Formats: sequence, structure tokens, C-alpha cells
Amino acid sequence: MLRAADLRAGYGLTPVLAGVNLEVGKGEIVAVLGRNGMGKTTLLRTLMGLLPARAGTISWNGGRDISKLPAHARARLGLTYVPQGREIFSGLTVLENLRLGGLATGQDVERKVGEVLRAFPMLREKLSERGGSLSGGQQQLLALARALVASPKMLLLDEPSEGIQPSILEQILERVRTINREQGITVLLVEQNLEFAAALAERAYIMNKGVVVRELPIARIVEDPEIQREYMGV
Repeated sequence: MLRAADLRAGYGLTPVLAGVNLEVGKGEIVAVLGRNGMGKTTLLRTLMGLLPARAGTISWNGGRDISKLPAHARARLGLTYVPQGREIFSGLTVLENLRLGGLATGQDVERKVGEVLRAFPMLREKLSERGGSLSGGQQQLLALARALVASPKMLLLDEPSEGIQPSILEQILERVRTINREQGITVLLVEQNLEFAAALAERAYIMNKGVVVRELPIARIVEDPEIQREYMGV
């Protein structure tokens, strides 16, 4: 479904991605692991089109080169990004945040919001509350739900477990499993929390200094403390 080949990107004069190669098949959940500062978030931002690729290609859904497409055009193709730190609109209500998720899709937004809310009963109880009044975990659920209103084919999830209480983590895990299993939505997951990543993904890419250095079954990483120490600082 999505393939990056020799992908390079950075900020100003600072290179970050130094030739990333990875592939995610339709219906997969794949993790990207590694220490902080290794380029994982930059990778997702480049795949989404929020940061321009300096070299390399991004191929989508059968080989279409989307490397030069702007982010909104990639979103219309079905690629959706849930950023680290949620980045909801704190001054808008929960309902308004959800509606914004579907504005660019050309579909019946109200119908889609209703469908998504059936899977997020906690949000249904807080529709008139400001996004900024929610707890961190509730905001993460809102960010995920907002992405689903866009009817994505693939989700890019950046550190969804960061700072989230265990009870909400279980809800996030269950929602991601369900949308993958029942709707066939593909997921590329960036995570520091190995336990969380292993509960979802079957294989993982490990990044180090802007490149992918290993591709392994995630069970192998869980079982090997040496790999964890070398690449994740665990």
C-alpha cells in the first residue's frame, strides 16, 4: 500500500532522514521503533507531505508516486496522520473537532461523525465540551476519532501511547485493532512503548540516525534484550 525508497528529508540545513526504505502492505499494522531523535516523527511528517522530501520516492497503493503531492491531496487519497501530542483544536468543541476531520473528504460529514461516535462512546458524552478540557487520554481518543471521520485507508500514528493512562491505552489498542480487523485500515505506528507496539504490530522497522537499520518480527525484538539496549535504550 505504501512504500518509501531512499527517502531523505530534514529541517533547514539539518538533514534528518538519510535514505529510509520501508514498505507497508494493505491491511498490515507495522511499527517503527527507535530512540528519540532518530527521525521517526520526521518520517511520518514526510510521508504525509507536511515536510517535503528532498530525495527518494513515496509510492502509494499500487505504485503511484505521491512524493510531490501536498498533504491535503494525500489525505484525499486516504492517508491520514494522527500527530504526536494530539494537536486537537483546544478551543473548539469535541463535535467541531470531529467535523473538521471530514471537511475535505466530500462525504456526508454528519453521517460519518455519527458512525465514528458509535465506536467512541466516551466522546459522545462530551460533544459540547471544549477539546482543551479533556484529559490527555481523552484528547488522544478524539485525535484518533477525528482521523477516522476522514474514512482513511491508512493511518500514520505517532506515539499514541505517550503520557496516556492505562485505562485509555486499552481503549486505544482496542479501537486500532478493531478498525484494522473490521475495516481493513492499514496502520504505520511510531512508538517508544515496545509493549504497546507489540500488542498491535507483527513486524517492525528499527530506525537509527535517520535510516532503517533492522526489519524484524516484533516478537523477536520483545524477546531480545540486546536489540532493545542497542536500538531503543531499554
